[in-house]
Amino acid sequence: MGKNGEMIPPKRFKLLPEKDTVEIKLTLHRKPLLFQKIRMTQFGIQVNIATTGHKLQGMSKDIIIVVDWNYGVLNWVYVVLSRVRKLSGLFLMKPLDPKKYFKKNCKLEMMIQNLKKLEKKTLKDLEYGTVSFCSHVPPSKKTKENLRTVIMEKRDDSAFVATDEISFRPCTKPNQNNIELATTRLKTKSVAKVQIKKEHEIASKARGGRIRKKNPNDIAHKLGVDDRYFISHNSMQRLDNGRWLNDEIINFYMKLLEIYSAEHTDMKVKCQKSYFMEKILPRADDEIYYDYEAIKRWMRERVEEFDIILYPINIVQQHWALAVVYTNTKRIQYYDSDGGNGDLYLRTLRMYVHDHGDRNEWELVSDAHLGPQQTNGFDCGVFVCISAFWIINGKTPSYNQRYIRHNGRSSIRQSIETEKLVAVEF
Repeated sequence: MGKNGEMIPPKRFKLLPEKDTVEIKLTLHRKPLLFQKIRMTQFGIQVNIATTGHKLQGMSKDIIIVVDWNYGVLNWVYVVLSRVRKLSGLFLMKPLDPKKYFKKNCKLEMMIQNLKKLEKKTLKDLEYGTVSFCSHVPPSKKTKENLRTVIMEKRDDSAFVATDEISFRPCTKPNQNNIELATTRLKTKSVAKVQIKKEHEIASKARGGRIRKKNPNDIAHKLGVDDRYFISHNSMQRLDNGRWLNDEIINFYMKLLEIYSAEHTDMKVKCQKSYFMEKILPRADDEIYYDYEAIKRWMRERVEEFDIILYPINIVQQHWALAVVYTNTKRIQYYDSDGGNGDLYLRTLRMYVHDHGDRNEWELVSDAHLGPQQTNGFDCGVFVCISAFWIINGKTPSYNQRYIRHNGRSSIRQSIETEKLVAVEF
């Protein structure tokens, strides 16, 4: 309002993006980190008008405008789409790609199965006829032990109660045979421990993949030049069409690539094991940390002593990708046949090569969607192996799913069986 009561129109002005180069200082595990020449662009926005999928979790909005999709983060698409109350309030600036493979969270599925088994086992232990457990407090570690050692006593009105700390409701007299059977089964801890041990052994065999101790009769192929690399009969079955490759196959093939490059190419190649990223980026309390000390001795040579360093990446046991360090051009590139985002792994490798002695400026290339892309949900490991073969031969991976169908699994199987890399046509 003006002095005379007239309406004054609001002043409007444009907020233009501001670009600047900054330095970022961080402290990680009491170790100072310095990121130099970081290009930053600031946009003037209103709070909560523009946001991220992470911040949308737990919210409900009338209108959501999706600017871009991130297929590399698990469940991100679901989180964004489920935040809008009505379909009429959802606006897409970029269409959702129906060809993308939305993987289910295998860890979550495994956890649900384990919880169901635990629930079934707990109910079975508590069913001493018709005796039921009263407490609604989740069983602690001590309570679980008590469930296996509790002894029932008979009292005056034919009701049964527990003599241990666990409280039970009095009830009608259960079947005597059930009581004797339950008491015999839970009488000693040793029986329960033996049973738990057997269950763990069965679960370990069912999981397959990385089992530290192998039965010699279970080993299908062992690398002659280095007996640390071997493949079990169960892992060989994963080379059948429609199955995911595991760490044994990937690491065995990568070792063959090293041997092949030394004999047939002029480049010096180093292939790290698939556990590298798991060790350098450990998880604790749902947080990811950078731990150089964990892999410090994995490569005693300096980074510049190699022309190419290959890093197969097992992403949360659900997907395979490949990161490559090109030392001659000072470039770190991420290859993902599913078009995922590899910024985390690229930044990690840049920190690793810096800590390992190479302080040069490195270019990070994360355009994974420009490389070969799979059209199914199980050939990611095959794409990693074939892309690695192209790279050590000085070729840029530029093939398709049809090429993998004819040259992928068959060439990997022949290479393992003959312990000699079988070349594929370019």
